[in-house]
Amino acid sequence: MGPGKVWRRPEVGLLLALGVLAACVLAELIAILRLNGGHFNYTIDDPYIHLALAERIRGGHYGINPGEPAAPSSTILWPFLIAPFAGSGIVEYLPFLIGIAAISATTVVYYKIVAKSLFAGPSANPFLISVFVLLLALATNLVGLPFTGMEHSIQVFLVAVVVLGLIREGSTGKATPWLLTAIVLAPSIRYESLAVSLGALVYLFVRGHRRAAILGSVATVLPLALFSVFLLHQGLGPLPTSVLQKAPVFAANQHAGILSGLRTALRDPTGALLLVAGVWAVSLLAFSSLPAPEKALAGCLALAISLHAALGGYGAYHRWELYIVSFVLLVLLYLERGPISAVIARSPAPLVAAVGALWCVAVGSRYLFGLITIPVAANNIYEQQFQMHRFAIEYERKAVAVNDLGYVSFGNPNYVLDLIGLGSHVPVGQDSLSTWVDRPVAEHGIETAMLYEKCFADVPRAWRRVGVLHLSRPKITAAWESVSFFATSEEAYPRVRQRVAAFQATLPPRVRFEFGE
Repeated sequence: MGPGKVWRRPEVGLLLALGVLAACVLAELIAILRLNGGHFNYTIDDPYIHLALAERIRGGHYGINPGEPAAPSSTILWPFLIAPFAGSGIVEYLPFLIGIAAISATTVVYYKIVAKSLFAGPSANPFLISVFVLLLALATNLVGLPFTGMEHSIQVFLVAVVVLGLIREGSTGKATPWLLTAIVLAPSIRYESLAVSLGALVYLFVRGHRRAAILGSVATVLPLALFSVFLLHQGLGPLPTSVLQKAPVFAANQHAGILSGLRTALRDPTGALLLVAGVWAVSLLAFSSLPAPEKALAGCLALAISLHAALGGYGAYHRWELYIVSFVLLVLLYLERGPISAVIARSPAPLVAAVGALWCVAVGSRYLFGLITIPVAANNIYEQQFQMHRFAIEYERKAVAVNDLGYVSFGNPNYVLDLIGLGSHVPVGQDSLSTWVDRPVAEHGIETAMLYEKCFADVPRAWRRVGVLHLSRPKITAAWESVSFFATSEEAYPRVRQRVAAFQATLPPRVRFEFGE
């Protein structure tokens, strides 16, 4: 085969797409290291919660503070995957490396779906394949996910595998073991993935794979149920605290219920687009002349969108909704492959690429903007949470109180009082620290608290502000622009101020700590 024929092979489109994605990731990484003076950290604080939890799991405890059970993680499996490496030099970078591997594998799955849906003929254009794969990758934030250090990279990969498996079932009539594996694993990686897994299981049942659907349902739900039993045995609630705090269905004082999730979906631009896609899927199911497998797939899509609209969330630096966005885009691409392929066949490749780019901007504008903000987002965490981490470990060297739990807890053998309640027991519905915090502060000998004052109605009158740590760049993922440092008593104030003064002298050049009450 000559060089010209090699470059016309469809697989070249995959290589081009992977190369561009690798270049994007490398560019973001270099920008982060430049802003942070050579220090790598994630764009949000949450991955450090998992890293801290993994350290405790390796020591035989589930929680942030030894002897105090807690469920601060919205995922079951992710901290356990990290735990074997806890304490090693690589563990801090492991979520990033796993994320890179996951988005690479996801890109391969995207390629398989794009090639099967739109470029199945012998005259496939590698350039257009790479364009479509890249646009899907950008529209589902694959570049940004590894920099969050979270389990969402694996979640999106598993969802893409589910779509590929359902497509293959529609053409072969076989439910492959790897499809069932992805369906079962996805909710244990993120609870929200139940929306896709349940939709896929209903699809399999409707398509006649009833034994596989029933066994798959048991295998999917059983780990979640067993984990709930484990949490209850630890004296906790049946679901992780982070799920209870963040999911719309639990955030409306238990009264609005599912309607709260629907209102959230309608208010969010991506949520509104998903609901439109759901109506489209219902219309395909009810009024189209699609073959039976594709009608079943449309029904699966409608069910998954409905479940996410009722129970899912949006945002959190472009993470929570990505699994359903990926599912919707891939399924609709396949279901509408006929009209799309016809347009591609009769249109010049540059025009197709340009229209595809406009589509990507319309669907994934928030994720494209997010790519621009990744270095500054990581710098936010470097200038706030990493500096707080340094202060707690290098200067305080004893228990502290915080409301941003992750980085301060990671690699820290001392007690960390979580004022929000993910890692510590906090009275439900309390935004007034004065009503409850004195007891745990005294019990653990805490002299310093580092917090966002705007998160709370008040602080105890005995506390005295030492000063405020300020961001040097625009706020992207930090909750607020400044963190207040408090001494928890008049007696502790001189000691805390002395430690903070020593800490201030070591801050990065642009970071400013302002003393004063």
